[in-house]
Amino acid sequence: MASGRKSDRQPPASPPSKKAKKGATPAAAKDGASKLVAATPAPRQWHRTGGENENAMTFLYWNVGGIKSAIKNRSELMKKLAQFDGIEPEVICIAEHKVQAQEVPAMEKELLKVLPNYRPIWACSSTRKGYSGVVALLKQDIVQPIGLHAVTNAAVKVKSPEKTLDRYEIASCHRGVGIPPTKEEYNLEGRVITINFKRPNLYLVFAYVPNSGDGLKRIRYRI
Repeated sequence: MASGRKSDRQPPASPPSKKAKKGATPAAAKDGASKLVAATPAPRQWHRTGGENENAMTFLYWNVGGIKSAIKNRSELMKKLAQFDGIEPEVICIAEHKVQAQEVPAMEKELLKVLPNYRPIWACSSTRKGYSGVVALLKQDIVQPIGLHAVTNAAVKVKSPEKTLDRYEIASCHRGVGIPPTKEEYNLEGRVITINFKRPNLYLVFAYVPNSGDGLKRIRYRI
């Protein structure tokens, strides 16, 4: 005869699933136990050449992917970068400006409306239109006005202001690698500006390195 009292026996436990359910969140991630990703990323910091030395310099590099659109759509960001964390970089390196040599005078006027405290040195591609190109913007304390007539010449005639020679002095400046015997083909795409500082004593090689291309066909050129 069946009893009306409930059984004390528990139903057998279901076997654990071999596959996690789609979209399920691991317990470690739920309770924050995972140590793979920091909860609060470390703040970005400037790294000045020379450490705390009073003659230290700050360089800023930015690939804009077309300076015309950057000036038109991101001019406020460009201004903020020039005053980031209260530091005004001595040199701002802008890569892939995509400006032709004949367009430089008009584009320089627009650029200096955004960054008026700098003087630009341009390197432009002579092989393809709207391609590559770099521009180094140096603070007015570092270099005197630079003529536009020599924008395609390899050597750039630069002179530092007399009042700041105790801090800044440029020995030479080249569009391209500037160190013979460099093959001419490496200086045709406007990818490199080389600045030799006598004071402080350092070389600045600003480069926009090319992609290796499909099938690594430009790997030797890139290296």
